[in-house]
Amino acid sequence: TNADLLLAPPLSTGFNLKPHCVVPYSKGTVRLRSSDPKDKPLIDPKYLSDPRDLECIVEGIKICRKVVSTKAFDAIRGPELQPGEQIKTDSQLRSWVRENVDTGYHPVGTCKIGSEFDPMSVVDPQLKLHGVNRLRVIDASVMPIIPNGNTQAGTFAVAEKGSEMLIEAAMAREKKASKSYNPNFAN
Repeated sequence: TNADLLLAPPLSTGFNLKPHCVVPYSKGTVRLRSSDPKDKPLIDPKYLSDPRDLECIVEGIKICRKVVSTKAFDAIRGPELQPGEQIKTDSQLRSWVRENVDTGYHPVGTCKIGSEFDPMSVVDPQLKLHGVNRLRVIDASVMPIIPNGNTQAGTFAVAEKGSEMLIEAAMAREKKASKSYNPNFAN
């Protein structure tokens, strides 16, 4: 399995090409398991629920194979470990992908940012959770779509902006509290 290859010590040096559909058509779900906040959520990524994603990965494997078969790779190319040289036809590739699909670990969008009038949004542009006081979501989950690259930079940007908003809100509360302070009534 993929996990076995990731955990096993390498037998030799090599390289890895792994095609992904960076912006998949398939959409998963994250739902509450119960009203108990300690219960883990129900997460269903629904990989390959849209057939276009399967075709995207199959085509990606074929492109990777074409690239690796070029002269530039002659000196370093070894045997193909996955899917393996015995997997040749599109039908075989589809079957292999269905059995081995996994994540690129860049999930986003479970708490989409948007206006209160957007039925799919969970937080407003200030990152405040709709309908809940004093709670903000400041992570990659507010990104409405998966970026066409690693999510790290976007997550940093959300975190930086979110921290600025928190500091501004704290300073505004402090300023408001100091204006309402009257030393004539102090104990």
